[in-house]
Order: sequence, then C-alpha cells, then structure tokens
Amino acid sequence: LQPGAPIHFWFLFGTIAAAASGVVAGPYASLVSAATTMLAIDYLAIAPYGQLKLPLVPEDFVAFVAFGAAAALIAQAARVKRSADHERRTFDVATRRLQEEVRRRQLLVRLGERALAGGSVDVLCRHATEIVVDGLRIRSSALLEFLQDDKTLTVTASAGWDPVVGADVTLDANVDSQVGYAVFSREPVIVTDVDRAPQFG
Repeated sequence: LQPGAPIHFWFLFGTIAAAASGVVAGPYASLVSAATTMLAIDYLAIAPYGQLKLPLVPEDFVAFVAFGAAAALIAQAARVKRSADHERRTFDVATRRLQEEVRRRQLLVRLGERALAGGSVDVLCRHATEIVVDGLRIRSSALLEFLQDDKTLTVTASAGWDPVVGADVTLDANVDSQVGYAVFSREPVIVTDVDRAPQFG
C-alpha cells in the first residue's frame, strides 16, 4: 500500500493481518498487529501524510473506532481459540495416560489370572517376561535369579530375544556391571549407552 491509498484498503489489510497474527501467535500478537496498522494508517493514509495526528474527519474517526472494535473481537476469538486448543491438548494427554494405565492394569490382571490358574513356575515366569515386554513396550526382557554363590545371575525366563536366551547364560552381579549396579541400588537403572556410563567404565 502506498501513502494516500484509500483508507478502507488499509483497514482491510490490517484486519487480515490481525486475524492471521491471532491464529498464529495468539491474542496479544493480534492486538499488536492492529495497533501497528492504526499507527501506519494515521501516518501514511490520512493527510497531512508523514506525521502522527488525531483523525479529525468524522468518517476517519468512525473507521478507526470500527477497526478497533473488530481488532478487539479478533483478539478475543484468538484467546478463546488458544484456550480451547490448550484444553484439547490437556484432555488428549490425560486420555492417553488413562488408556495406558488401564492397559497396564489389564496386563497385571492377566498375570494374576495365569498365576491363579496354576502350572509350573517356569511357565509363569515366561508369562511375566512377556507381559513386561507388552506393558513397557520394549523389545525384550529377562528374569534373572541369583545362583548359590550370590555373585552370579542366571536367566530364569526371557521374552523377545533372538536367539532365545536360556539358563546357560550367566551374568556377573558385581557392582561394576549394569545388572549388579541395579541390584545394588535397588531401584530402576536406565542406561542409554553402557560404553559411556561412568559407573560401568
């Protein structure tokens, strides 16, 4: 737009800019865009050009008031939209967490039902590792048991390993190993890169 262009073109451009700012960046950005448009119109579209002044012509004053009201409505709509988006995201997160909790409880119930159904301990342990894989959404798991020396662990049951990990696999349970460190700390231990973990170096 050039200085001296019809004022309604400026207000149309400003309304579009305020609406776009409200959609993208929220109500405050919409108000800033509207205020910038009003200053630009006052400076460039109303004679005398090149200076700030109050609109003295009634038509110009009414146009400014109407644009200000429209900008306020746009900002309010942007605020309502942002609030609705936030509530929808919060609801979606809560729904996913609830669904995940329900799924995990169903897995625990399934394990309890298998335990009550009887059968060998080996089969129950294998079912437990399968449920851990399903519940935590991981690729593999193993159930370990101390040997008589209390320094070595052997695999009691496993799921998801290829090839299958069996009782012939033993692990050192000293504190310098990942498994031994987990046993010693008595809490979950997460290691993303065992080669760079200082406690296993």
